[in-house]
Amino acid sequence: MKSKLIEHLTEDSTNVVLDPVSHTLSNGIICKAGVIQPTQARFLSVELTELEHVELGMSYRFSGVDINTIISDGEDAILLFVLGDNDLLSAFGYFAEDIINNLDKETDIRSLPTVIEQTVRRWQGLFQKMKSDKISREKQRGLFGELSILRSLLGVNPSIETLRSWSGPNGSNQDFQLRDVAIEVKTSMAVQPKIRVSNELQLDSSQLNKLFLALVHVDEIHRGADTLFALIEKIKQELTDIPGAVHHFNSALGRICLDYNDIESYTDVGYMVRSISFYEVKGDFPRLCRENILDHAISRVSYEIAPNAIQAFRVADSEPKNHWK
Repeated sequence: MKSKLIEHLTEDSTNVVLDPVSHTLSNGIICKAGVIQPTQARFLSVELTELEHVELGMSYRFSGVDINTIISDGEDAILLFVLGDNDLLSAFGYFAEDIINNLDKETDIRSLPTVIEQTVRRWQGLFQKMKSDKISREKQRGLFGELSILRSLLGVNPSIETLRSWSGPNGSNQDFQLRDVAIEVKTSMAVQPKIRVSNELQLDSSQLNKLFLALVHVDEIHRGADTLFALIEKIKQELTDIPGAVHHFNSALGRICLDYNDIESYTDVGYMVRSISFYEVKGDFPRLCRENILDHAISRVSYEIAPNAIQAFRVADSEPKNHWK
């Protein structure tokens, strides 16, 4: 039923049913989704009861989303999320789904304001980024490389733990981390690809037991069949038998600003993976990190590494994957 509510919330405005759709969570919280007339603004409402011992006050706006608290009878409240910019409709759907699922997990009513505030703050910056930024061709290519690695790891261990190890959408230093082992993914289409490192923490292994670098070499094919969205659909299909996995995957895609309502923008380019190589980042591996930057006032360092300079660190494909078994 939760999925029906989200589908209703993000349905095309020409076909949308005006009556709100309601769903009651396992803890009794009532969520509704619908359209405000005559503006056609989408809304999600969260009805909370028995709040006499809980302080709940929220009223602000960020990047086209208005959040207001309506208090009634002193004990009941409605938290109203209204989307004022339909260009962000797809992202609003992911946001609403995240709110609903986080509330559904909570059994202590006193923790609800914290759960809501943390979810809102996490999404606030993402909405601002989506408003000003669309995924560039380079970022699409990089995401294709990350998802290629994710799919291969799921092939080794098809579990929610493997899916959650995809830490890139959370802003982590590396793209994947499972316990104290991490993988950083770099995707390139150049004939002699360069490895572009965007900061001094990406190849810093000081807090890890093992750090691997995956170099994904692709060719772009105009109107090719193996598009970014084709890969996403394959992964979603393979996740259907893992409880909660499709939701987690969709939420992760939302956090990296991928807009399903603009699918045509991501289907004009296909990719052919020419090779995937793994390297262990250790010892004399050529890199810049905090420990070898003498002036600690210097940060946000970006640089390039030539692949032929790291061949001595190449490992078998199975070596990093074994840590995911």
